[in-house]
Amino acid sequence: DGLEASYQYGQTTRSDGASHKADITFGTNFADNRGNVVFSASYTKRDQVLQADRGFAQVPLDTVGGKLVPGGSGNVPGTRVGLSATQLANLQGINLTPSGNCSALTGIVFGENGVPQPYCTPESAYNYAPFNYLLRPLERIQVSALAHYEVADNIEAFAEVYYANTRNESTLAPDSFVPITPGGPSSTLLVPNYANSPVLSPATRQFFVDNAWLFDPNGTGTASVVGGGRRASELGTRDSSYERNAINLTGGLRGQVDLLGSQWHWEAFYQYQRNRTDSRTEGMISQARLAQGLDAITNGAGEVVCRNQSLGCVPVNVFGIGSITPAAGKFLPPPRVSDDRFVRQVAGASLSGVLFELPAGPVSVALGTEYRKDSYLFHPSPLDLAGEY
Repeated sequence: DGLEASYQYGQTTRSDGASHKADITFGTNFADNRGNVVFSASYTKRDQVLQADRGFAQVPLDTVGGKLVPGGSGNVPGTRVGLSATQLANLQGINLTPSGNCSALTGIVFGENGVPQPYCTPESAYNYAPFNYLLRPLERIQVSALAHYEVADNIEAFAEVYYANTRNESTLAPDSFVPITPGGPSSTLLVPNYANSPVLSPATRQFFVDNAWLFDPNGTGTASVVGGGRRASELGTRDSSYERNAINLTGGLRGQVDLLGSQWHWEAFYQYQRNRTDSRTEGMISQARLAQGLDAITNGAGEVVCRNQSLGCVPVNVFGIGSITPAAGKFLPPPRVSDDRFVRQVAGASLSGVLFELPAGPVSVALGTEYRKDSYLFHPSPLDLAGEY
């Protein structure tokens, strides 16, 4: 019989990333010491540490001329379009003179008000590091119970129960994606009616018109932007949360029996295990909604609306820093919720003992049988089933 409790606290040398852990264990005999039960519970909580909190992790590095320099991602706010030297040389309506250092001119990026500007690698790259976790937050509850009881002479019942609930989170920099039109050519975003699209800024419309030789060589009225890179900084970070529940139940009988002149040990048990994980992700853009929002028109009342107004569509413009409006920011990234379940059932029995004696020693034997059944079920997000992601 007894009770034990403990508490642990820790943190990094920077006074962050605090962790708390509390444990309690209790055990006692019962039924005139024919049985015993032990109960244990544990609670753990850990705080986050961001890359922004450590100098060595605040900026990603790139290699230029054999030297490490600040770098980042080519998916940037405003939308980057990578172009060859020949394509850059033939662009119209854009000043390609960099405003600062430029190791390599590799494309264009749409800046404030959708005005195209030169894109330099790696100077124009996006620093995604400060948003990400170095140490993810965690919260966990664990409970267990063990018991055994002497049912009769040489027969003992036993049971085990384990339960765990774990919650953690993941945060990444704002969504990084290649704008595409689902069902269209690979890595290509189709911009319908680019010359008159009310959702595009005047500077962006004029740039596509001036460079139709590149974006609309067949004169279809739809611009094809190949291999663009966008960072949806207007939406904030991508946040995912996970909750896992696991339970394990085991029960059975064990004992000894006199057989063939010796004592044999036997055991029979049944075990049930169940694990469920629930996931939720926010801040990831639906490419289907993006394509829908880009196809905008002006209605009879002079309002800019989506041609297809299903799903509560809001007109979207990805060309330009800050071009995704708050309303579009709510429409584009619907939450993705999914869950999966795993169930295992096991039944088994065993028998072991001495079969007979030989001059050199006993001949022992062990027999056992086991039945196992596993099942797995995954429920994807309804949005994935609808083709939105």
